[in-house]
Amino acid sequence: MQTTIDDYLVDKASGNVGRFLAWKDLRSGLLPSSDLKVRRVFTVNMLAKAEQLKTGYTTAFMMCVRDNEDGTYTVFDGNHRYHAIGHWIKKGKELPNNPYSPEFQIPCLVYKRSLPNEQAMHYATVINDMQRYSRGGSTLDFLRFLKNLRAQEEKTTG
Repeated sequence: MQTTIDDYLVDKASGNVGRFLAWKDLRSGLLPSSDLKVRRVFTVNMLAKAEQLKTGYTTAFMMCVRDNEDGTYTVFDGNHRYHAIGHWIKKGKELPNNPYSPEFQIPCLVYKRSLPNEQAMHYATVINDMQRYSRGGSTLDFLRFLKNLRAQEEKTTG
């Protein structure tokens, strides 16, 4: 039986979908110390996400994180949101009624430390591609996405 990414969920046995974690306990997947090599966070995209966060955080969009087993978690899907919240934390009072602080609670799907890097990055790549193509991509873009998804699946399943 093939192992899926959901088999590595920390909260799977309890039936919980996820948990809320404080921003200060999350670590960017971009840090040099991270063994997860996530895609680069482009400032223009992060600032666009920060602009969206002015009106509040939508809890329907959970970040995917891997437990570092030291009280911290590495973000492998949601780094633009992570850095956008950090942007507002740094700006402090520049945002009227700023709800963001290092203690700000973010909904997260928490994965075990044993989640293989390749599986985490495969998942993040697929999610990022879907988001990019849903933002105004053409039919041809969507077909390229499906082709890439199939190629990645063939690589991981052998």
